[in-house]
Amino acid sequence: MGYSKKASKPTGGVSKVDWDGLNAHLLQQIGTSVEQRIGVVTGIIELGIQPRPDYVEKYKGTYEQKEKLKGGNTYLSEDESEIITEMSPVEQIALYADFPEIDINYGEFYGNDSDDEADGWKPYRHLITNEFWDKATTTMLAKGASLSCRKDDKAESGYAYDGKSTISKLALGGNYIGSDKKIISQAPVDQNFDLGDLLGAVFTMDLQAVEDGKYVNIKGKNIGSKHRQLPDPEFDTDLCFGVSFDGGNDDEALKQVRKNIWETIKRASNWEESGLQADYNDYQARMTAEYKKKRDEESADEGEEENEKPVEKKAPQKAPPKKAPPKKAPVKKVAPKTKPEPEVEDDEDDDCPF
Repeated sequence: MGYSKKASKPTGGVSKVDWDGLNAHLLQQIGTSVEQRIGVVTGIIELGIQPRPDYVEKYKGTYEQKEKLKGGNTYLSEDESEIITEMSPVEQIALYADFPEIDINYGEFYGNDSDDEADGWKPYRHLITNEFWDKATTTMLAKGASLSCRKDDKAESGYAYDGKSTISKLALGGNYIGSDKKIISQAPVDQNFDLGDLLGAVFTMDLQAVEDGKYVNIKGKNIGSKHRQLPDPEFDTDLCFGVSFDGGNDDEALKQVRKNIWETIKRASNWEESGLQADYNDYQARMTAEYKKKRDEESADEGEEENEKPVEKKAPQKAPPKKAPPKKAPVKKVAPKTKPEPEVEDDEDDDCPF
């Protein structure tokens, strides 16, 4: 797998997808009732330094809240009903998990060209850190797990992840295939914990397919430990991957990153001139060139097939026999009558953009 990452010190076109068919397939395969499933962490993608929304809580006038207000980044709302804390940007990661017991026929609905029917079936892949609809940009973005740590005297370095964070839940609750030993034996999870150790971790999560109008949302929550009496899933951990912001990523790893995650990455304050941006631009250029080459080859093949078709010879057509010109009626000269000019209707379509 070869991916390694640790938290920094605390600083503050036209779709070809058959969506209707895929949505019905997801409802059938995942199920509409909440069910605990066994997953494997398969992907870690660095999102860079991301902005965070303000933290808002109801103001009750407690001692702790009054102490917070002494800080420079916390204030009361105008009606003093809420206490608002401005959150500083922080490094974040997105986490993918595959659920081997849930098979999805991606090939059928994403236009798989393979002749092998089994080639399109893959384990269901879920974004553990979830996603959200950004109203400001009308874009679906990925939520990230923050790499911010807080002071903790029990941690070897003096800083640790919050016990409720996704990273802590996976590190403390997950184990590797073939081993009941937890990745981290006891809390807290130190800031020097190598996030790459999460790749291949086995855990449990509640999944549910929910139909929302023309969409199907897959809800996932309650990360926990797999019971030791349950068998390990059959899964090839060589499929695990990591995407680093420093660059040096291979095409296969970049190919796994979905559009909503790329949209999130591009919002990072350190995206410009990053190693990942260079990898992304190179990858896009290669994919565009390969697509153009394939399209040109297909066009050339179609042209050759057209040229190979036999040309049907048609018998020469005879000109129709000439007819005598019709006799013209005598023209009567009369004074022209004055009449208004006819109104000319506009033939253009109001909906036409041109």
